[in-house]
Amino acid sequence: MKIHIAIVAVLVALGSSPAAAQSLTSGTAQTPSVHLDLYSGKPAHTLSFTGTGFEPNEDVDVSLSEQSLATITADAEGRILHAGIGIPLLSAGDYTVSFVGRTSRIPVAVGLNIQGFRPWVVLHNYYVSPQTGVGFSGEDFVPGETVSVYLNSTQTAPIVQATADSEGRIAMENVVSPANLTGDNRLIFVSQQSQAELTTTFTVSTP
Repeated sequence: MKIHIAIVAVLVALGSSPAAAQSLTSGTAQTPSVHLDLYSGKPAHTLSFTGTGFEPNEDVDVSLSEQSLATITADAEGRILHAGIGIPLLSAGDYTVSFVGRTSRIPVAVGLNIQGFRPWVVLHNYYVSPQTGVGFSGEDFVPGETVSVYLNSTQTAPIVQATADSEGRIAMENVVSPANLTGDNRLIFVSQQSQAELTTTFTVSTP
């Protein structure tokens, strides 16, 4: 009888009981976490992030304020390394990016501030002769958006259309020939997605 009691005591001390095994398992569970490279950005730009603590090889659904963005698969160690997704076209403000593993089902929420676009344009020359062309450069448009350029009125067809590059920049040389113009004239820029309308004025000198 004394030998039997001693064996049971040793087994309990070594953690062989079901209760001890359950506690050990739950204590080693990982909690997912996500780190954004930047916590603010603009629509159409890339949101880069790194995550850890997910289940190995599980799919992780990423959403922004209930709008589904992407599904990314964690690696064999439960990590998401240097992933990137596009920020959708939303109004400026504070939002929440959510990450939910389909196996672990533990949500991770991270705050994101979406900034608005404030396009601006400058002309390469504001006082020109009838023989000099007019060019322009602009920044902070929505990447990839079309910008229509009008001469003096938006009631006529645009004289040219510019496409913003991946950084939201536009630039063109000699888009207007002032040969048939005199005095003050306006270039009007209307962006397709940001809905911005900008006006700049140039003057054609008298021959």
